[in-house]
Amino acid sequence: MGRRQLLALTFSLCVLHAEQVHADDATYASAEDWLVFASGVVSGFVLHEAGHLTFDVFTDHGPKLRPVEFGPVPFFSIAPQNLKTRGELYGATMMGFFVEAIYTEIIFANHPDLRYHHQPFLEGLLALHFALDLGYALTGFAGIGPHESDVNGMARAAGVSPAAIATMLALPLVFDLLRYFKPQLKSRSIGVGAQGRWLMFGGVFLL
Repeated sequence: MGRRQLLALTFSLCVLHAEQVHADDATYASAEDWLVFASGVVSGFVLHEAGHLTFDVFTDHGPKLRPVEFGPVPFFSIAPQNLKTRGELYGATMMGFFVEAIYTEIIFANHPDLRYHHQPFLEGLLALHFALDLGYALTGFAGIGPHESDVNGMARAAGVSPAAIATMLALPLVFDLLRYFKPQLKSRSIGVGAQGRWLMFGGVFLL
């Protein structure tokens, strides 16, 4: 075998090995991977609720845990006390989505090709974001959900239907999903997703 052929074979084997490592890198092959993923999901939920709590504390609205009745699964809400304006209600109920948007943008800015790399914690954070916002959007479109839900609270504050809030949630969510599954579309999706978010978050300054 000549020198050129040997170099070509070596290069081909290296490329094949790199492609195999690249493919395996994005898989969940152990219980530890799933535990780290689950910790990302839990952290996303904690961050969402922390957004509500931070707003309530810094605006001196004395947050209080309240049980929520919606189907057979018991749940709770962090309910602010003594809200005086529609803007305060909108801000209090919107802050969980705002925190999700911040960490989602940070993740995509630093890991635009996240799908192709092994980052179970970050994928857990995004999974919570995708699932939670999708669930809220579906309840908004269907006009269901507890009185205390974020979507219903935002709708009451803005004087619009829950479906309108669901639309503002769904638009950036679609492009977040595109950014994950189709990283090559990231520049276009960032623009559209950001516009959808500004529409939702800017409402607090208009009420």
